[in-house]
Amino acid sequence: MDGTLTIEQGTLRDFLLLAEVNGNNLRKHPLQNFLQKGLKQLRRFHQRNDPRSARTHVHHHYDLSNELYKLFLDKDLNYSCAYFTKPDDTIETAQQNKLRHIAAKLDLKSGQRVLDIGSGWGGMALYLAAAADVEVVGVTLSTEQQALATLRAKERGLEKRVRFELMDYRDIKDSFDRIVSVGMFEHVGIVHYAEFFVKMHDLLKPDGVALLHSIGRRSGPGTTGAWMRKYSFPGETAADFDYLLSWMKEAKLERVGCFKYEPVSGAKANDLGLPQVPDEVKDERYHRFMEAQQQISADIFQAKVGREIDVLVDSIDLENDEAVARSPWDAPEIDGNVYLPGETSLKPGDMVRARIVEAEEYDLVAEVI
Repeated sequence: MDGTLTIEQGTLRDFLLLAEVNGNNLRKHPLQNFLQKGLKQLRRFHQRNDPRSARTHVHHHYDLSNELYKLFLDKDLNYSCAYFTKPDDTIETAQQNKLRHIAAKLDLKSGQRVLDIGSGWGGMALYLAAAADVEVVGVTLSTEQQALATLRAKERGLEKRVRFELMDYRDIKDSFDRIVSVGMFEHVGIVHYAEFFVKMHDLLKPDGVALLHSIGRRSGPGTTGAWMRKYSFPGETAADFDYLLSWMKEAKLERVGCFKYEPVSGAKANDLGLPQVPDEVKDERYHRFMEAQQQISADIFQAKVGREIDVLVDSIDLENDEAVARSPWDAPEIDGNVYLPGETSLKPGDMVRARIVEAEEYDLVAEVI
């Protein structure tokens, strides 16, 4: 970040991959296992997003400059996972796929009121207002986002059907037929899950529908890495889906469906040009941050692919035709779950050797060898 590290041979990517490979081996050490357990106890502090903290965290990341985000987002400024229906989809096409997909699931009816929690630069709200005869209210804590989203609504002649408020979702006092939240739940924090879903329940009309779009994980509630927590997304965490659904049930929200989509591979990310830092980013410190951040996001998990590990089978998931395993307690090479597709003949307690074929931050897919 400060330019104090010079890589004389190789690239930043080489260094990060080397660090990840050695980090995997370091996790075997009993002291590291002890420290990781301690970090998990601190996650409630790290993921604290009370109204004041939430505003600070949003300002840190989203109030940098609208012009900056225009350099690398799609033209509609959608800053969340896109939906690639075909291998050759561009980022523009994939983001429109996502907006269209979400609109269809909301099953909008003329005259309905829609709330967009974490409305960003307005892409989702503007799309819904243009596609259906509905009134949309978007809320964000970013002054930059709210100003630009309001301007975009006026430019498209939608200011009478869409408005964007600078407001915490906890302060909303109204009722809505539909609620949508895209890419915001990662910023809620595990401490506030109950608060979030109770508020969603209270804002929905009795026959209302809510759609939550979020990055998630399947390996239990975890922690956010120190880099992400300090420089990129303070207060952020990827939600465990089972844990998330349990809080929805507590808030008396009925689950209609839960859909999982595969992440874009590192190779596809490179094809899309994601690791390329725009030349217009003149600030050298921020330029180095973006380069490191994008390399971490696109490449670092590839260090696990191809590795052979010993795993202990925990359970058999017949519905998904897979065994669910983990690293044995005395050799914690992998923090999360390891999924073994097609291995339903195994039994809980079996120890098998497996090769990793797909890797996310915590969850791995492997084949028995």
